[in-house]
Amino acid sequence: MAFMLHPSLAGAWKSAPSDTGSGWMNLQGGGPVGTGTANGFPVYVSTQLPTDLTKGSSSVCIGTIFGDWSAGIIGLWGGLDLMADPYTYSDKGSLRVTVFQDLDFQVRHKESFAISLDSLTS
Repeated sequence: MAFMLHPSLAGAWKSAPSDTGSGWMNLQGGGPVGTGTANGFPVYVSTQLPTDLTKGSSSVCIGTIFGDWSAGIIGLWGGLDLMADPYTYSDKGSLRVTVFQDLDFQVRHKESFAISLDSLTS
């Protein structure tokens, strides 16, 4: 079981107290990528979650997922494509490498996930 948050929401959870007086925040630990714990569960971040959902008069709602990620299935298609680009940063003496992987993600049991479509940073 783990949370998946947008980075902006993870940042808000880091500064939101879980109660009054204890000094504990909703998101404990973690570095700039937001991995830490919330309510004892791991927290991960992804910019793939939407940040422009609408509920009522608010149009800046954020998608949030909590679930049993072992109930997900990842299908990889083709191989891992690596491409070396010697031109983009040639003026700096650097080599740019891009990586592409085609995949699909499917949920084995939809009951294993709770999805919020109206999380807010404040």
